[in-house]
Amino acid sequence: MLPDLLTWIWSPTWSAGNLPLHVQSTGGSCQAHQHPFHELVVVASGAGRHRDAAGDSALCSGDVLLLHPHAWHAYPDGDGLRIYNCVFQPEVLAAIPALIADLGPAAGLLFRRHSHPATRPPLRLRAVEHERRELVRLLEVMILERNSGAPGWRSALLAVFVQVLVLIGRLATPVVGGATLPSDELLDAVRRWLTERFRDPMPSLPSLATRFGLSPGYLSRRYSSRTGLGVVAHVHHMRIEEACRLLIAEDDPVTEVAMAVGFDDPAYFARIFTRLVGCPPKTYRQRTRVTG
Repeated sequence: MLPDLLTWIWSPTWSAGNLPLHVQSTGGSCQAHQHPFHELVVVASGAGRHRDAAGDSALCSGDVLLLHPHAWHAYPDGDGLRIYNCVFQPEVLAAIPALIADLGPAAGLLFRRHSHPATRPPLRLRAVEHERRELVRLLEVMILERNSGAPGWRSALLAVFVQVLVLIGRLATPVVGGATLPSDELLDAVRRWLTERFRDPMPSLPSLATRFGLSPGYLSRRYSSRTGLGVVAHVHHMRIEEACRLLIAEDDPVTEVAMAVGFDDPAYFARIFTRLVGCPPKTYRQRTRVTG
């Protein structure tokens, strides 16, 4: 089978109009449709909605979707939505087994299979700004190569596609010391670490990610997905919960309560408290003590 596949991939008839691999940039709305190949979607800019078997969801710059064959989807509307579509057959890479093996997590994204694909929502990932820019740059290079027809354009197209897949795979799975680790265990470790130290000065996201061997973008995306809150928001919630306890149980001034739970700016503490609790700290103390 492999020689036949090689012949198919490198056939002279494998032209810009007859590709097992195609990429384009589009915008605006699109009615529901499905197709027999994989589709990678990168939102380059703007905002809009994506509709699939799971319902409607918001789209914004940096969102990445991977749709498996025969899954239907649509873009009901868009506000300047600009996306890149890369449609492909995984077999386009099967002629190079070593390459497939080296892709690691990205290979798993390519060869997912579902018993009822039409009802399955796409895999959704999130690219931070520098990752989004790099994906857009690579996809633009693929478009240029496809349109150029220059000598070696097919090899160049495949080579850049591999770079895209590597980057997508890194969005999906953290790598520490060259080995893939169970992400949920790492994220639980981050949460425990923050729970024990939420009163301490808040570390920057890059320094926290480095401590646990994760990329800042991956930590931000997966922590929000697992806990329902971003890293900073989770710390704020823990601090405000403790502040509520102190305001009820102790008579310390509000400024001291703010310092005790990790805020060095009482005004900022008051803003966060009011946003999360619905009233200023002094009002909360008065109300709880009256009702108590």
